[in-house]
Amino acid sequence: MARRGKGIYKRNDGRWEGRYLLDGKYKSVYGHSYGEVKSKLDDCFLGKSPPVSKPIKGQAVLFSALCDEWLDQKKLCLKQSSFAQYSCMIRKHIVPYWSKQAVTSQSVNEYIKVLSARLSAKTVRDILGVFMQIVRFAEKKHGIHIVLDAVSKPKAPHGNLPVLSPDEQRKLSVFLRTNPSRINTGVLLLLYTGVRIGELCALQWSDINLNSQSISVTKTLQRIQNTEPSTKAKTRIIIDTPKSRNSTRLVPLPSFLIGALSALQTNPSDYFLTGNPCYMEPRLFQTKFKQALEQAKIAKTNAHALRHTFATRAIEQNIDIKSLSEILGHSAVKFTLERYVHSSTELKRSGMERLAVYL
Repeated sequence: MARRGKGIYKRNDGRWEGRYLLDGKYKSVYGHSYGEVKSKLDDCFLGKSPPVSKPIKGQAVLFSALCDEWLDQKKLCLKQSSFAQYSCMIRKHIVPYWSKQAVTSQSVNEYIKVLSARLSAKTVRDILGVFMQIVRFAEKKHGIHIVLDAVSKPKAPHGNLPVLSPDEQRKLSVFLRTNPSRINTGVLLLLYTGVRIGELCALQWSDINLNSQSISVTKTLQRIQNTEPSTKAKTRIIIDTPKSRNSTRLVPLPSFLIGALSALQTNPSDYFLTGNPCYMEPRLFQTKFKQALEQAKIAKTNAHALRHTFATRAIEQNIDIKSLSEILGHSAVKFTLERYVHSSTELKRSGMERLAVYL
């Protein structure tokens, strides 16, 4: 651990730590720079009141230090992407607000209103979830008892991601198959296997078995917020295990894709989308996907809509929900039904007409 100033050290994980004496015991504050930690120590030495609500035993606990402590104990059990997401939430949306506020039911409700004025309901719920974990950590670790018995959480967002209509899907499929390329074949894979964009970008030829007509999903590629203070880059690319344990899976390939895939096959270590050892990142693929939509004269949508389209078509073609859930890499059938299956008017009408059997 490198030392730079009195009581201030640079940790092995790249962050800075400052120690101070309180009631005969050493306490620590953390930061991403020497200056940030020095400022926090100055606050402690000046006797500024703690920013969290009523600590017990007279122990001052700085809210930013509390967040750092929570992140420290979470780091070992979180995926890199989740850790980066939580770090970003804390840095942008939690510490700036709660370093100046006492935590009460009223102040939390006011906080939710402030967030809801500029962020989506889902984002607000995600931030609130992290904040509440930190509050529970404060109570367990420092004995800071905070009563939050009248907090009105924002409602879960409703509304489905757009799904391609059957006509749009046929039109897109014709365009992609009559204009073969690695990108267009990649779009077909999304549309007819339901894999995620990050999983497609991480797909190498060693993961594709044309003989058994299947692909092995064992990793995902994504751009995440950079939590390393030693670099100025705001984001970085990581290749990690898939989203969850169930996301590691074997996905069957429709036979009509085998010919197109065979024509593109290269070395096992090459990435599918590029045909060489260099990967293509998701945001570049999104751009190329939107270009394909424009050329096919189909309204623009997010590439993730192809995963929803796949799930909806699978249900329409009577693929059993358990098999579909496993193909999508979900941990529960309920999640597949609630989030990924969008029943069309035609499907509802067909179901209603089948009731005529009882006439």
